[in-house]
Amino acid sequence: MDVQDLILNFHPRPGFSRRSEMAAYLRELIVSGKVAEGTKLPPTLELAKAWGSHAPAVHAAMNALVKEGLVLRLMGRGTFVRSTTGELRKVALYVPSGRRVANNFAGHLMRMLEEQLSQRGVRSETWISRRSETLAEQPWEELVSAAKRREIQGVIVPVLEPREIGWLTKLSVPVAFMAMEHLPNRVAMGMGTAMDEAIAHLAGQGCRSIGLITVLSRQAQDAGGENTEAVEFHENFLRSANRHGLEIRENWIQSSGVGVGLALPEQEAARFGYESFHQLWNQPEKPQTLFVYTDVAAQGVLMALGQRQVRVPEDLRLVLHRNSELGLFCPVPASFIEVKVQKVASALVDLLERVSRGQSVPEPVHVAATFVPENAAARLDVGTTAALAG
Repeated sequence: MDVQDLILNFHPRPGFSRRSEMAAYLRELIVSGKVAEGTKLPPTLELAKAWGSHAPAVHAAMNALVKEGLVLRLMGRGTFVRSTTGELRKVALYVPSGRRVANNFAGHLMRMLEEQLSQRGVRSETWISRRSETLAEQPWEELVSAAKRREIQGVIVPVLEPREIGWLTKLSVPVAFMAMEHLPNRVAMGMGTAMDEAIAHLAGQGCRSIGLITVLSRQAQDAGGENTEAVEFHENFLRSANRHGLEIRENWIQSSGVGVGLALPEQEAARFGYESFHQLWNQPEKPQTLFVYTDVAAQGVLMALGQRQVRVPEDLRLVLHRNSELGLFCPVPASFIEVKVQKVASALVDLLERVSRGQSVPEPVHVAATFVPENAAARLDVGTTAALAG
């Protein structure tokens, strides 16, 4: 659309503020690309005359677009349409309804995302959905509108609710996900190498059998019917155990069941770990070592083995997941699969910047976990008994 057409095609709705109608009209033209980036807009007085308005009203409409980053005023040169891609000025951090972001991984990741964005000169705004979970599949109109108006230029979803994928992927701004589902523009945990190193280490220490407690479901699929990385996590674990000659039995695997979803919410994970360990330890034959994911589930496991007075490492060796910045109180010898939350935050921001510049990122960006062998510094002066119950 050329400048002359821009002037002639303005048809405000009766009964609405002329200022808001002018801003909405120009916003739609810019966001849709009908007015090319770099186009010089007519002077305020010319628009006011053509649109039957007053210069202050046109000026106020332009001010709104300047604040949204859609137009740029250059002293002595005029007002120009700004680039709508490649520049992040304000990013929404979206949390779906029912998800907690307090002193856990998600909460820590949110704080680190805010820091990362601030360091890059980008403002962040937290959007926590208070809607009923029954509305999860429906677009959150406030967020959709903010994206359309370019009040935000990108969205980061550090905690994904699978039912929301449909509308989140259709937002008019770039979106970066922390997710296990197979979808573009996502960051995922790279657990495979660290897991294999841990199991190889255990085999080298003489362990011949292994069990697994994990919040990840073995039967979860994404919307496209593909196995998620939760399923691949289980497959990698089994392959690694077989590769290094460790026995693994079906009843030594405790995972979230069908219908739970890809992973248990963090607020339920500690109870799951606690109950799963009791189920495992009630069996007549037990594994020599146990792999636990996530760190919250590990808290429940540690409590349960303390109650059962399991001797570590004589009766059982442990490999536990932890997030390095959050740590994990573990009063017994254990090895760890460690994830740096800072790296996850950096990867998400980097990914959003790439997508905002027009790059296609169909494959996941994996943040590799690290294997940390058993550390004597984790031992408290309580012998080898897990005396957690008091």
